[in-house]
Amino acid sequence: MSDLPAIRPPILPLSDAVLSFIASCGSIRLASRTAAFRPIAARGLSVVVADRSSGLLRVCVSTPGCRPLLEAVQDSGTLAVALSQPLTHRSLQIKGRDAVLTGIQPEDRDQIDRLRRIMALDLRELGYDTSLTDSFWKAAEDPLTGITFTAAALFDQTPGPAAGSAIDGRTGPSLP
Repeated sequence: MSDLPAIRPPILPLSDAVLSFIASCGSIRLASRTAAFRPIAARGLSVVVADRSSGLLRVCVSTPGCRPLLEAVQDSGTLAVALSQPLTHRSLQIKGRDAVLTGIQPEDRDQIDRLRRIMALDLRELGYDTSLTDSFWKAAEDPLTGITFTAAALFDQTPGPAAGSAIDGRTGPSLP
């Protein structure tokens, strides 16, 4: 872990629209950086709200498949989470500066199963069979690690003129 003091970000309100969007996204990409500022990316399996009143979120990852990311989070405490809906391309990025490795909770497995079903339906609608979904979610069978962090900033990442714009937590990402 870094010798730097933990930075506690201000509480960012997470509206029902943002929370609903988070709960509906099967495409979850994560990024952090090492102490040497080398970027590391990985795929997340779920995002759950650990404590709405404090904007605390928990991401689940495959422990063996995401070791470089887990080490980077330990080094820097930073985490960026990009969530996307494959059918609409609506996308949201959540940034945290106080990320720590944690255990997982029963609701994490429930959310992984829920997102697996959502993603299977989305991919089937795009013409893919279940073998792609099955291989995509194989990592959920690995030992899992949680990464808990406070949502410090939200950005609309939906392709279009608003991409990259900060949002205040009261609205979700724009429609393409």
